[in-house]
Amino acid sequence: MNEQLLADALASDERLAPDPHDVLAGMAGGIRRRRQRRLAGYAASVLAVLALAGGLVVTVPWQAEQAASPAPIPTPDFQRTVRFGWLPDGLSPPTYSASDTGEEVLYPMSGAVYLRVAVSHVDWQPKLDKSGWQQIQVGGRPGRLVSRPTRTLILWQLPSGHWADLEFGRGGPGGGDSQPAVQTDAERIAAGVTEGAPEPVRLAFELTHLPAGMRIVGITGATPDGYGNIEITSGSEEAINTAEGITEDGIVYDFPMLDRSGRITVSFAPGAWSASNPPPGVTRFADIGGKAAFRLGQDKGVAVDWPPHGFVQVWQPAMAKVDGPAIAPLLTLDEFRAVASGIRWLGP
Repeated sequence: MNEQLLADALASDERLAPDPHDVLAGMAGGIRRRRQRRLAGYAASVLAVLALAGGLVVTVPWQAEQAASPAPIPTPDFQRTVRFGWLPDGLSPPTYSASDTGEEVLYPMSGAVYLRVAVSHVDWQPKLDKSGWQQIQVGGRPGRLVSRPTRTLILWQLPSGHWADLEFGRGGPGGGDSQPAVQTDAERIAAGVTEGAPEPVRLAFELTHLPAGMRIVGITGATPDGYGNIEITSGSEEAINTAEGITEDGIVYDFPMLDRSGRITVSFAPGAWSASNPPPGVTRFADIGGKAAFRLGQDKGVAVDWPPHGFVQVWQPAMAKVDGPAIAPLLTLDEFRAVASGIRWLGP
């Protein structure tokens, strides 16, 4: 997400992007937005923090930081298993996400090409006769396909019984010229997808503090350099029901809705904005561990400038019911700060 989009989101408190953890939501790198019938979408980007605009505030250093050498919080051994028999040229380096409810590999848009494949470990049965989709078989197993001029989506069952969801495209939805090879390439990719020996998904940082009642439930967006997100929650993470959405170019899809109302995201990423010139709604306040710190809107989280590695963010993905107000902050500002102050950089 670029600085202008971030600034617009911060100013308006808009729910911009879908939840990256709904492994069968059929999304890729911000390419499309969810319009859920029951719930509005979660904010998704590593740096997409939702807040309200505010002025610059500089305060004295905070006095309640964590101990100098606290013990690390053990991170569960999250695994990835997706393997590819064939991939097209031009893909960028992948990022990986893994949790108890599924996994995802994303090749973010490079030029115009992108690919996302997710595998759900949730007990869920999709509708194969979905309106607008074509029922197909992938390797003799049931599935469905829908294609547009610049991208193709395929949902099919793997030999393990897990459901896999693929999106492959060249260009954004509804934009650019028709790409006739997109569907052919997508079908070839899907035919070669297998579940292989598990490999760990790891990050180059760890946590040494968790708020009471919270636990680590997943790693998302892990890059080759060790950047990405640690997901923590106080919620159940259980499947609630089957939800339905529609994409920007009119594709109707269903997916398992998981209870993520207790989610907090801890992210470490290269800086997308300057600490000396933060976007509207991101305000300077008391340093954390001697590093420049920022408040994200109405107590929705904190960010810490961590040179030379980038920015740490501890934030609550905003969620609002269509017929109700936004959910209140899960943590106090001091609790957000305590998590941020307990982050330890390990290196890739």
